[in-house]
Amino acid sequence: PRRYPSPLVKQQQHLLSSSKPMFVNASTREHTYFMPCGKNCHAFQRAVRSVGWIKLNSAENARLVFTDMNKEANEGKEKFQRPELEAWQRYNHLPNRQNFTTRELFLDTINAHIQRDDPEFDFLPPTYRMHQTSERRIFERNIKEDGKHAYWMYWNRDLKTTFVNSKQAKDVIKLHDEGEAKQRNYMTRYTCNPMTWSDGNTFMIRVFWLAASVDPVLVYYQDGYGRIGYNQTYPQKLQWDYKAVTMEEVEEYLESKSPDLIIHVRNQIKASLASLVNVFHQHTNAFVPSSDREDGFELFATDFVISQDTYQVELYLPSPYSDTLTGNPYSFTMEDYYFLVQKNHELFYSTMLILTELWDKQMQRQDQLVLQQTGQYQMIYAATESFKYKFEYATKKKRRKKLLSSCKVVHSKAVPASQRVKQRKRSKAESTIQDILSSDDGGEESEIQ
Repeated sequence: PRRYPSPLVKQQQHLLSSSKPMFVNASTREHTYFMPCGKNCHAFQRAVRSVGWIKLNSAENARLVFTDMNKEANEGKEKFQRPELEAWQRYNHLPNRQNFTTRELFLDTINAHIQRDDPEFDFLPPTYRMHQTSERRIFERNIKEDGKHAYWMYWNRDLKTTFVNSKQAKDVIKLHDEGEAKQRNYMTRYTCNPMTWSDGNTFMIRVFWLAASVDPVLVYYQDGYGRIGYNQTYPQKLQWDYKAVTMEEVEEYLESKSPDLIIHVRNQIKASLASLVNVFHQHTNAFVPSSDREDGFELFATDFVISQDTYQVELYLPSPYSDTLTGNPYSFTMEDYYFLVQKNHELFYSTMLILTELWDKQMQRQDQLVLQQTGQYQMIYAATESFKYKFEYATKKKRRKKLLSSCKVVHSKAVPASQRVKQRKRSKAESTIQDILSSDDGGEESEIQ
């Protein structure tokens, strides 16, 4: 990838040396925003201001209106109610986001393609909904085909996870058949023999992608960073990671294993995300305007693991994290490293470069497929009624089933042994299984967060 000079210092020096806004129309409503949130918005708000946007105290006249969709849905408090938007206004969410971020609807779509055994979707590990009788029966048949050496990740709506072998998975099926589960629970095939970091810890690569528009559909990819020694019971909790490393360090480590491996891995990730968007764009209305909103945008973070045997990438869990406000401070990236402070700035600053140019072109009815200012992003998907671009990467893929005979679970060494979920200790696994079974989801539809 091309190396860009860091925008952080340059933009701050520009603002300090000049009283003029970076964009000519910054004083008009075209470059105004309303952001009624606290500390979790500061990183994004710095980026919005650095491109010359002006903060308003009311959503009525703001071009960009931030709203916490989850709090509004879960709490129904008046201060989180979304205002009605004019045609020129935009929320920080996709108009039909629920068709992508709601877990049940997400699995409806991807399972239909996984079951067809399409090699394009090898990055999606098979996932079964244990609260659905039909999928339990499919899972039961697949256990016999995969043999006794396969391992599975059993998890709930909060992504609390435990590892189970085939025998324990059968016990889980029996418990669900007997009505022991109190909420929606899931079973995902574990990535056999995942690549570990140089210190022996598990690691995954977190990448970011921006759905900048749904009319036209524009999706961009940006490198993230490495998560070392993540907590396997609660993989979504960034504060429990042993450490984080830059993408440059990940690149150096992969290159030490095989020349050009980082190119192979990065291209797989970009092609995987493009395929994911393409499926939802073609078969759902997740990436189309709604009756009350012409357009919007959404930021996503996705975690990938790498197979040590095949160098193929897989989603760790079928849960792309959405965050353009979740109410959880820094749910994308912690800022406990200086490079992560910079990463946040690059992410949000590049996002605002794209959105500013895109929305200006929409107002002026200009071509929006080619943008001049994309910062650290690279386009991976674009579609109109008459045109489509999708990032493609052809690679010879070894099928997983050939590798199951040597499958093993790798634990994070940074996690104390007493806190690890060990598949060989049946009592420990059963205890965690009971915790997952006994959790109550209140009967509400869950969102992927």
